[in-house]
Amino acid sequence: MQSDKVNVTPSSGKFCTLDVKERMTTPPTYLTESELISRMEKHGIGTDASISTHIENIQKRYYVELIPGRKLKPTRLGLVLAQESLRVCFMCDVLKSR
Repeated sequence: MQSDKVNVTPSSGKFCTLDVKERMTTPPTYLTESELISRMEKHGIGTDASISTHIENIQKRYYVELIPGRKLKPTRLGLVLAQESLRVCFMCDVLKSR
């Protein structure tokens, strides 16, 4: 990791020193089952009775696997499906704007 001090004078005219650090970014952690349930509730996906069934289904269909810490790790199939659904949504938006 590299660290440098940089002197800057922004448009406000006040002189300041910034500490610039070079680091690698890290991916977000995987969601736990409870975090997924909270997000589903927030976005109105499923009912209290069906949410556990949804989570079971994504595991049975091999979209995610349960890893230690009760975290849901996406499988290759799950990642491909998510990427393609985003691509389809993007293309639909592009076509609508024409």
